Amino acid sequence: MVEKYLSPEERAMVAANSVQDGDKYLNEGGFDEAIKCYKKALECHPDKARNRIGDAYILKGNVYRDRGNFGDADKYYKRALEYSQDEAMNPPRGNTSEKVLG
Repeated sequence: MVEKYLSPEERAMVAANSVQDGDKYLNEGGFDEAIKCYKKALECHPDKARNRIGDAYILKGNVYRDRGNFGDADKYYKRALEYSQDEAMNPPRGNTSEKVLG
């Protein structure tokens, strides 16, 4: 993987671009492509992508739920939980209440 040879700044840029690409796919309904992009971003810079992967799995689960395929929906919701549990165990650093409250 080429990304491991990049500087921290370059890794952050690759991650940001991958998240942006993933968001584009996600908005177009390309859940699998979005997840691939978010996973690439996660490899480069974990803080940039973790929650976006969970979002993509939730939305993919919603598609299966809406089609009445509750087994597959449950599978994707569980995958989303894996990422949100990771995030809950490693919350963002700094005083986030100031960011929320302004």
